[in-house]
Amino acid sequence: MRILFCAVWWLAAFAPAWAGAKPPSVSLRICLETEGAGSSNQSVPVQLQNPDQTVYVNPAPEASERDLVGAEAYSGPGGEQGALLHFNRHAAIALSSATMQHEGKILVVFLDGRIVYAPVIDAALSSGDFLIPRGVLPEEIALLQAQAKENLKRK
Repeated sequence: MRILFCAVWWLAAFAPAWAGAKPPSVSLRICLETEGAGSSNQSVPVQLQNPDQTVYVNPAPEASERDLVGAEAYSGPGGEQGALLHFNRHAAIALSSATMQHEGKILVVFLDGRIVYAPVIDAALSSGDFLIPRGVLPEEIALLQAQAKENLKRK
């Protein structure tokens, strides 16, 4: 019995490495601005540029890379590279609710830990699609696309 347990454990531990299925390595967080400094688990300070200001955001994201179901390259008006992100139903509802209830607040988009976009909410996002108009590198778009593909496999 012990040999069987060891064999099963060994297979479970090393099977993913054999399959060569390393999940894509990208981090995407869309976080909502909160009222201000509170306890460390309720808000974290974020330094924005343009305009230069500090805002506090909820560390629990409204949407993340785990919610992606699609990503497309987007060419902005000045030739800047952006991305059009497509989210699953859960994230679409969370983004819709957050943007409906918090008009005038800021959504901060983090991509691999750096802020790529921080728009002021002026309308509800109800489609499940989110446009980042600039600041996304081609390699990051490829990683986001790979992550979306991986997420769809898990469904």
